[in-house]
Amino acid sequence: MRSFVRLLALVPLAGIAFVGPPLIAQQQLFLPPNVILPNNENLPVGAEAGLEGNAFTARENDSTSPWFNTAGLAAAASSSAAVSAGTFRFVTITSERESGSGSSIDQIPAAVGFVLKNALENKDWTLGLSVTRTAAWKQESDFHLTQGTDLRQRTTLSADTEFNRTTFAFAAGWTNKGTWRFGGGLLFDTLSLRDVESLTFRRETGTFVDTGVASNRATGSQATIRLGIGVQADLSQNVKFGATLRTPGVRILPGATYTADAIHQQGAVSNQASFFDSNTVDFKYKLPLEAAAGLAWVCDRFEIELDVKGQTGISAYHGFSSPQNIIFINDKGDGSPAQVTQAPFPGKTFESRGIVNVSVGGHLNLDQKKVWALHAGFLTDRSPVGDQDNFFDRIDLYSATIGVSGTAYRVAGSLGVTYVWGTSGDRVVPDLVGGTLALTKVKISNVGIIYSFSYMF
Repeated sequence: MRSFVRLLALVPLAGIAFVGPPLIAQQQLFLPPNVILPNNENLPVGAEAGLEGNAFTARENDSTSPWFNTAGLAAAASSSAAVSAGTFRFVTITSERESGSGSSIDQIPAAVGFVLKNALENKDWTLGLSVTRTAAWKQESDFHLTQGTDLRQRTTLSADTEFNRTTFAFAAGWTNKGTWRFGGGLLFDTLSLRDVESLTFRRETGTFVDTGVASNRATGSQATIRLGIGVQADLSQNVKFGATLRTPGVRILPGATYTADAIHQQGAVSNQASFFDSNTVDFKYKLPLEAAAGLAWVCDRFEIELDVKGQTGISAYHGFSSPQNIIFINDKGDGSPAQVTQAPFPGKTFESRGIVNVSVGGHLNLDQKKVWALHAGFLTDRSPVGDQDNFFDRIDLYSATIGVSGTAYRVAGSLGVTYVWGTSGDRVVPDLVGGTLALTKVKISNVGIIYSFSYMF
C-alpha cells in the first residue's frame, strides 16, 4: 500500500532510523498499491451512445451532444429532455495471491441533458445543456496475507477509494442545412477523489515481535473550465464523419486534505511518524488535450460507427504538495529521551501518458418504422497513468455492451447490460517467511445495467 509504506520509507532520508529492516524489506516495495483508476472511457453515456460503446462522434444528435460532439446539436430532430440516463454498477476486485477482495455496488447518474431547437427564433441554431458523469470509480477492499495457520505472521490491508468527474456543458450547434454542422461550448469539469487506507503488520522474529500500524487519508477536489468544439459532415447519403476537440482548461477552486500516521514496534524500540494538513495542502489534477474522430455508415436497416479517441501526455508533477513537515519520533527503548526530527512532505506524483482508444458500435432496427432497435458496442479504455505516477494505478480496461431501445409517442427509453474487465501487470508482494518475493495480478470485473429515458417535444 503505497501511501503508507512510502511515508515510512522517508525516515532513512531524514537521517534517523525510523523503520527497521524487516518492515522495509517486507512492506516498502512489495505490497500491491491501492486501486484507484482514472480511466475515462468505460462509463456508458447517453441513450444510444451508452449502448454502442460510446462510438457516437459522427452520429451524435441528442441531449449528450454538449459533451460528445457539440456539432451534434444541429442534427437533433427536435427539442428534447433526457430525464435520466445512467448505470447500476457492480464492481469486483480480486488478487491472485492475497486472500480477500474488493467490491462496490452503486448507481451512477451518467447524463441529464436538454436540447432547444430553433433557438433565438433561428432555425439554424440549436442550444444544449448537459450534465455528464465522465469518470466514476468506487471500491472498498480488504486483503490479508498469512503464513499458513501461523497467526503470528500476518499482514492486512484495507482501502476505501473514490474518483469522480462530472462535466457541466453549455453548447450551441449551427448548420446552414447543408452537409456540414459546427458546434462549440463551455465545459465546467468538476473532480473529486478520496483515498482512505489502513495497514497492519505482525511478525515474530524469535527474539521479539515486530509490529506496525499505519493509516492514511487523502482527499482532493477541483474544477476546470474547458472549451469544446466539434464538426460533423454528411460525406454521402450513407457516410457520416465527426470530430471533436476538448482543451486542457484552467483549474479553479482547488481543495484538499492529507493526513497520515504510523507506528512501528520492534521489541522495546518504537518509531512513529505523523503528518497532518487540512489548510495548506495543494491539490491539482491536470487535464490533457482530448480529441476524437469517427466515421459511420448509416442506412434504413442499421447503423455502425468506428471512433478513434486520443489524449496527450502530461509530464510528472506534484498532485499533492504541502509546506508542512512530517514529524518522526524515535524511542530506542533504553530509557533515554525519545528523538524528534522532521522532514519535508515529499508530495504525491501524478503523471499522464498519451493514449489512443478505439470504440465501435451500432444498432439494428427491428421494424420498418424504427420504433425498436438492438444495440451493441465494444471499446478499449487504456489507462492514462504514467510510469512515474505513485498515486493512481495503471490497468487497461475493455468494455462490451448490448441492449434494446424503443420509442412510444414522445417518450424514448433504453435498457442494456455492460461488462468491463481488465488485469494489471505483475506486482511484487511479500512472502512473510524469509522476506522472499512473489508475483500477483489485480483483476477488475464490472457488470452494469444501463438505462435511459427521454422526452421529445
